[in-house]
Amino acid sequence: MHVLHRCDVRNCVRPDHLFLGANADNVADRVAKGRTRTGSGDRHWTRLYPERLGGPGYGRSQFTADQVREIRALYAAGDVSQPELGRRFGVSHVAIGKILRRVSYPDVV
Repeated sequence: MHVLHRCDVRNCVRPDHLFLGANADNVADRVAKGRTRTGSGDRHWTRLYPERLGGPGYGRSQFTADQVREIRALYAAGDVSQPELGRRFGVSHVAIGKILRRVSYPDVV
C-alpha cells in the first residue's frame, strides 16, 4: 500500500489529506493530476499552458512558420535526413524531430 496525498503537498502529514491506495491507485492519481513525464492528465503543464510549447508566437522561438513548413516539406520529400536538417538550420536533430512530430510548432500547418 502507498500513502497518497489529496493536497499534493509532498511534506504534508495532515491525516485528512492522506489516503491509502495500491500502486495502481497511485499511478492513476499521478496521471489524473498531470504529474507524469508523458504529458498526460488535464493538469499537466502542457495542457494548462499550451503557449509554452513554442511556436512562432513564443518569445524564444527559433523558427518562423515558413521555416517550419520548409523543414517538414524537405523531410517529407525524402531529400534530407534529420541530422542534415539540424545542421542546415543550426539546431540538433532532436529539435528537428520535435518539429516533424509536431511536439514543437503544433499549430503550424
